[in-house]
Amino acid sequence: MGKLTEGQIEQIIRRYEAGESTCRLAPHFDVSPKTIERILKRRGLLRSNRKLTATQINEACQRYKAGESSEDIAKDLGVWGTSIRRWLRYYGVTMRSPSQARPRMLSDAQIQQVCQRYQAGDSSLTLGEQFGVSPTTITNYLREQGIIVRSMQKLNEQQIEEACKAYEEGDNIYSIGAELDVSGQTIWRHLKHCGVPTRSLSEVARRHSCNHHFFTSIDAEDRAYWLGFLAADGCVYNNGLRLSLQYRDRPHIARFLEALNSDYVIGDRQDCHGRTYCSVTIYSTQLTDDLRKQGIVERKTYKLRWPDIVPDSLLRHYLRGYMDGDGGLYPARDSDGRPNLCFMIAGTRDLLEGAQAFLMATCQLRKTKLYSTPSVKFKDRETCKLRYGGRRQVSRIWHLLYDDATIYLPRKKKKIEKFIIS
Repeated sequence: MGKLTEGQIEQIIRRYEAGESTCRLAPHFDVSPKTIERILKRRGLLRSNRKLTATQINEACQRYKAGESSEDIAKDLGVWGTSIRRWLRYYGVTMRSPSQARPRMLSDAQIQQVCQRYQAGDSSLTLGEQFGVSPTTITNYLREQGIIVRSMQKLNEQQIEEACKAYEEGDNIYSIGAELDVSGQTIWRHLKHCGVPTRSLSEVARRHSCNHHFFTSIDAEDRAYWLGFLAADGCVYNNGLRLSLQYRDRPHIARFLEALNSDYVIGDRQDCHGRTYCSVTIYSTQLTDDLRKQGIVERKTYKLRWPDIVPDSLLRHYLRGYMDGDGGLYPARDSDGRPNLCFMIAGTRDLLEGAQAFLMATCQLRKTKLYSTPSVKFKDRETCKLRYGGRRQVSRIWHLLYDDATIYLPRKKKKIEKFIIS
């Protein structure tokens, strides 16, 4: 719940002054007792810990013996459950075990049905799935009813072979165990013994598919392009990769997911200004680890470096991806007001110096000054901009980036295409 309103706070104060406890008030306002205490303390109204009278202690003992829980009694008397349990022990009241205190999960009719079906041959695993409880709960009920629980069935060679094959085809250990009337751990042990490679917990829990090794090696145009694009617009954190773009570029996220052979879903969201944008988050330890090795790390704004792992033949695709994320080619005007073209990318000094050296070598451009923008938050950090102007120079850059290219952001390519010198 959010913050309490003034009306709710006034209501809390009135009810507290009328004698209700913080423990009783908290559930009514969907907050913790500590929150209630803080509100009262700020107003100087908080009472010291309430002590029980002899009559209340006697009442608590009688109610507990009659079957009520210590927590329910505590709420009625305005104290903590630990206080009730302390008094119960002090007066020698026999405490119920956690299993006795816990409400029964199955009705008497269901327990009778479980016993009949178990004696007819059904396993505790099958019964647990059908009644929505764990196999251990089923065996506990059986023992309570005096039924001898069968020992786990041993698997023969044929069953072990079937289990290994089913696991390799994608089944999990628990579904295989239920089929063979053994526990998942038994299946796990047989898989290990037979040398079957087992999946990690994160792999087991995955609901979406993805080429998790896409960035392991940057050896193709699509990998170089998307590495550059994520260097500009991606966000890596823990084992997650997030890509967020303005709504009109939603198809470009779809292209990224297609490159990864992924079925992750693109979500539409709104920022604090009410503008709609689209986003996708992919969870993959392998993918994020590979991106970190390629230089895309957490909080990369001031850390990015020009890549030294990307082959020279693929650097133009990396630069095109980076420009699509954090730069562009656009019409402009020179100092005399005449129509002109401009190329610009923004980033760290190291990355832009690498990009400039690459453009000078491939497009016969001269070295230009980088425009520095000091960080407002960090005085010792900066971001820079690399610009080239002039129709001839920008046309060379355009041809370098787009000739024979198959992946790009269409709107940026089309922006100045008609002005380019062929």
